[in-house]
Amino acid sequence: MTRTTILPALSLTLAAALAAACSPQVDPDYSGEPLATIRGAVMSNQMATSADVAVLWFTNEEGQCGGPQFGCAGGGGGSADEETLACVSACAPPPDACEVEGQAEYGACVEACGWEHFFSVLWDLCVNGGSGERVSVAGEFPAAFTLDLFQPPPESALLIDDHGVRIAYGWFIVADPEVENITIDLESGVPPSSIIGGTGSHVLIYAADPIPEDSPWGQFLGGAFETGYHIVSVTPGTSCDGELEPGENCFATDSTYAPSPDDLATEIGVELAPFSMIEWPSL
Repeated sequence: MTRTTILPALSLTLAAALAAACSPQVDPDYSGEPLATIRGAVMSNQMATSADVAVLWFTNEEGQCGGPQFGCAGGGGGSADEETLACVSACAPPPDACEVEGQAEYGACVEACGWEHFFSVLWDLCVNGGSGERVSVAGEFPAAFTLDLFQPPPESALLIDDHGVRIAYGWFIVADPEVENITIDLESGVPPSSIIGGTGSHVLIYAADPIPEDSPWGQFLGGAFETGYHIVSVTPGTSCDGELEPGENCFATDSTYAPSPDDLATEIGVELAPFSMIEWPSL
């Protein structure tokens, strides 16, 4: 199935606090106090006069699953000659696919016998669409930006884990200001030209329900969270795309998450760069 993420061009209202000597008046354009204010800067070595900083909310419109789905895979094989099979049989029995330490020890043992071995730990958020909010950034880079969020994410952005906990999960991106709708084909491998930057170091979440640490969302995000917006730190996973030296093991892992110590006070740095150059968080 092809996954497509769509980010409509939604402009944010820039609210200003005005002092007056007369009686307070109602401003029809006043959006109220923001639920969250995100601050940061756009870093760039390129010539540019403007950019749109946005939050890209991921959704699962088809509803076939929700929230983080944890999975593991392990296996391998090789020569079936008597000597090799005897060597492999002397290794400990294959561990459960999700026992990381056990997989590493078993893999080292069977590879010493001449077999190949692989192991992967994967999370799947089961997303196929999205919507977003953006604010215009202009001036010489690095340009400071402020992103005011006045409302919760759309209902369609709420992903529900197996415990019924509802979370919205979003990336910070830099979008081409000339593009009205931004789409991403998550399975094509073709970088979208409409996304011209972003960051893989932080994500934004919205907890519609409290997140217990032992829930699927709590395990995925690395802790417990109260209701509301939160900034989460991301540690990149390990890729096994490169060539390995003889006898070298590689165990691919996804990104890992942890609550950002400063939460919403965290300064976000987004890079103006081609989509393929950003180390995006795993989905």
